[in-house]
Amino acid sequence: MKINIFFISTVTLLLIAVAHSCFEQKEPELPPETQTGANTFGCYVNGVLLVPTYSGIIFDVPRLEASLYIYFQSGDSVLNIKSRGKNGDCSLFVLNPEENIKKTLMRVTFTNDYRDYDGRDVGEIIITRFDTINRIFSGTFVVKNIGMTQGRFDIRNLSITKY
Repeated sequence: MKINIFFISTVTLLLIAVAHSCFEQKEPELPPETQTGANTFGCYVNGVLLVPTYSGIIFDVPRLEASLYIYFQSGDSVLNIKSRGKNGDCSLFVLNPEENIKKTLMRVTFTNDYRDYDGRDVGEIIITRFDTINRIFSGTFVVKNIGMTQGRFDIRNLSITKY
């Protein structure tokens, strides 16, 4: 049985083209403001878009996490949002988060190729959905000290730890 090299080459090139188009990622954009648990995060830092990159391993999930720490002795809670992306890593910390109340960010960290920032009481956040039953929370934020604008997040699977 003779194998047609032209046929095999054509099929191979076609399979490579299809595989490439399936894994080709579109240009990132600022996510819309939602409250559905869309698992999104984004902002601009001095005009440069900051969104989480995707793991791309098996399930292609964003490198985004959120944790709520509840301290029974003091009665305080701390919300921590972390996003890791190609344009930088960002963490936001909120003391005693509440829905639909403007709060001061108690701490913000931001790191990229040219900047390392760690500031306290430097930004504002409004949590528009804070659902501990369904573990979804959403909101908007701004950190003027580092030019962080149009910040928004809509995260599901909030991790809740009680101390």
